[in-house]
Amino acid sequence: MVQPIPGNVKKRLLSLYEMSKRGAKGSSESESELALRFLNNLLKRYGLSVDDLTDDFQPTVAREYKFTGKYQLKLLLQLVFHITQKDELLYTKRRGVIGLKLTKLQHAQLESLWPLYRRDFKKYLTEQIEVSLKAFIHANKLYGAPEEGEAEDIKPLTKEKRRFLRRVCSMINDIEPTVVHKQINGGSM
Repeated sequence: MVQPIPGNVKKRLLSLYEMSKRGAKGSSESESELALRFLNNLLKRYGLSVDDLTDDFQPTVAREYKFTGKYQLKLLLQLVFHITQKDELLYTKRRGVIGLKLTKLQHAQLESLWPLYRRDFKKYLTEQIEVSLKAFIHANKLYGAPEEGEAEDIKPLTKEKRRFLRRVCSMINDIEPTVVHKQINGGSM
C-alpha cells in the first residue's frame, strides 16, 4: 500500500534528487551515489518514480483563465485534468474567471490549448443549436405560410447546405414532438 507523503519527506526527496543529479557542492562521487541510493529507497517506500518528482515537486504558479458559462467551465476543467493527469483539482472561481495553481509547464500547455478548444467548442455548440432549432421546428411542424412564387426561386443547394440539412433530418427523428393540448377559452385561443 502506498503511504501518504509528509511535507518534510517531499522536501527531502527533492533535495536527494537534486544531489544525486548534480552532486552537492564539494561532494564526492560516492556522496552522489549515496544520495541516489537513499532517493531510490524513499521512492520505493512511497510508491513513486523519479518522473513523479519532476512533475509533482515543481513550484506552482497561480494564474486566471476566462470562461463563459458552465459548459466552458466543464471543458476547461477537463482540459486541466488531462494536462495534469490528476482526478482532483483545487481552484478558485468567480464570475467568468477560474484561478488555477499549476506548474509553469502546465500553464504553458493550458495557455496554448485552451483558446483552441474554447473556439472550436463555441463553434460546435453554435452549429448544434442551429441544427437543433431547425429539427425542432420541423418535428413540430412550425411552418409559416409559403410566399408567392417561392417554388419558382429554387436554387441548387451548396455542399454545406446539403450537409446541414442532412444533420437536421437525422435529428428530427430523435426529437420527441412537444405535446400541445389545445385550450379553448371563451371561443378564442
